[in-house]
Amino acid sequence: MVSHMVVDCLRHGVTQGNLEHRYIGWTDEALSLQGIEEVKCLRRKLLEVQMEPGLIFTSDLERTRETAQILFPTKKVELLPQFREYHFGRWEGKTYAEIMADPELCTLYSHWLDDPYGMTPPEGESWQSFEERVRTGWEALLVQMHEQHVPYAMLIAHGGTLRLLSQFTASIPFWQLDLPPCHGFRLTIAYEGRGSWQCTSLQAGIGMEKGSGC
Repeated sequence: MVSHMVVDCLRHGVTQGNLEHRYIGWTDEALSLQGIEEVKCLRRKLLEVQMEPGLIFTSDLERTRETAQILFPTKKVELLPQFREYHFGRWEGKTYAEIMADPELCTLYSHWLDDPYGMTPPEGESWQSFEERVRTGWEALLVQMHEQHVPYAMLIAHGGTLRLLSQFTASIPFWQLDLPPCHGFRLTIAYEGRGSWQCTSLQAGIGMEKGSGC
């Protein structure tokens, strides 16, 4: 039985929408050329420290799957759609300036900025739904690691998803965690019995620290 598990949580490489500061929650973008090169850089760093996860999890969106394929080209990837980014509804694909220039959307958007937890974007996802599905995905990840006796895994997901994960596992306020593309953190998890798990630490992931060159 595995009593402690480590999960490295990594944000995918940068996309063109990220570079243009667009909301791309459920928009299924590939990595940009810059993003591909940054992930390749990270792969070299992971090879240097011989990091080889027993399991690799991603969301079902292309930018996470592509990041995993570059980092671990011979490894099978477990897709968990629960780890998708927040669904921004009618903000999807738009920049702040584009939304504010739309008479129909700008007022709704201003209200959402004032209360993103209480207001749902038009045709988007409620914050409660976002929290519930990420928690469900996290529980599924831990169960799979435990049942397969895997002490170390990697989760490649999205900025909002990982900030939310750090909030309910390690009590890090959502907006406090700075998480650029191709950076992440490490969670150490202790098994407390009867299907109960407790996060014992959150720290910068090896090879993914800010200023690491990736």
